[in-house]
Amino acid sequence: MREIEPTTNSAIGTVATQEAPEDLSQRVSVTIDDLHYLPTPESSLVSNPRTDLEPFRDFLSYLAFKAHSLRFALELVVCIALFTVFRLALAFSPIESGWQPLSAWILACLTVSVMDHVLLIPPYFLLRRAHALDAAAKHEDALSLLEKIGPRSQRFIRYPQTAYHLTRARFLLHAESFSDARGELEFARANGLLLQPYLLTRIEIARAQGDLDQSESEIKSARELLGDHASLAFEEAFQILESRQDWRAAEKLFRRVGELPDVEHSSGMSTKSLARAFVEVCRLWTGRAEEAILSLSKEIEFLVAAYSATDNAHPYLSRLYLERSLYLATHQEPEAARSDLRLSQLLCLHPWAKRFAEKVQEEIQWRRR
Repeated sequence: MREIEPTTNSAIGTVATQEAPEDLSQRVSVTIDDLHYLPTPESSLVSNPRTDLEPFRDFLSYLAFKAHSLRFALELVVCIALFTVFRLALAFSPIESGWQPLSAWILACLTVSVMDHVLLIPPYFLLRRAHALDAAAKHEDALSLLEKIGPRSQRFIRYPQTAYHLTRARFLLHAESFSDARGELEFARANGLLLQPYLLTRIEIARAQGDLDQSESEIKSARELLGDHASLAFEEAFQILESRQDWRAAEKLFRRVGELPDVEHSSGMSTKSLARAFVEVCRLWTGRAEEAILSLSKEIEFLVAAYSATDNAHPYLSRLYLERSLYLATHQEPEAARSDLRLSQLLCLHPWAKRFAEKVQEEIQWRRR
């Protein structure tokens, strides 16, 4: 089999070579100079002046962007309260008494629905749209759209400042604008970002840039602060997998992730579910492919069904499709490999994914000679 080189500058993986910062700045299209809406150090930590309504706005932002189940429960409570009010009001209307309860319930549901669609849904829709643009490699458009719901926007409900800077950092990381991503991450930390996502994102940035020594240093520092954490163990295992040299060591570490308490990964996925899938990826290349290819397919089906609506999960789902596609391409299954390539591109078109897809295409062409 033709030797497959490690994927370079992966936004979710390690690289085998490191490039100088000046070379990266020439390749990356999204930079500070290009993005006039990138915050300056003096202004990025300052949002619109706070007013007496800010606690209420913060609560609505929490409902709009995060607590969807709580929002639904509160909307039901509000519906019941409005139903009581409207029923009392309709008692003095000419509507027949038998139709008054139904009319009151319809009015209550319509009122809550209008409030939901006017206040809570639009900013969340813009956030989901920004993630979709980022996955489609339209990073500048994604950053511009994210700015419309940012802390300095004129919307009544805005994206929380900490989450806003962290999301910007991830978008810039996906665009391979690493220095800008680090700057945004520091802004997020200054605005209250928790230590765990801060440290894990630093590891991702160092690994994606190709600074293996820095990535190892970040992992060691994070282990001292976080201890034996499942997300940190996953990052360590993923770095070994990206080197594509010691598959058994990577498999061992992924299995260890499954033994640790299950937590939510930065992708929004379960660390145990994600680790199980990558265990099967490692098994593809360690002489157990016949069982692994079936198990990997089952894991992919489960993860797609469970997390396809989770925006941050798309790069990892795409990566699983690409890994299966590469295996199929090296084992005389070009049509199946192309099918997985198309599925991966529907989920993610980040630069690292395009480079991986090119390697698969090269493998298919080489096998056809």
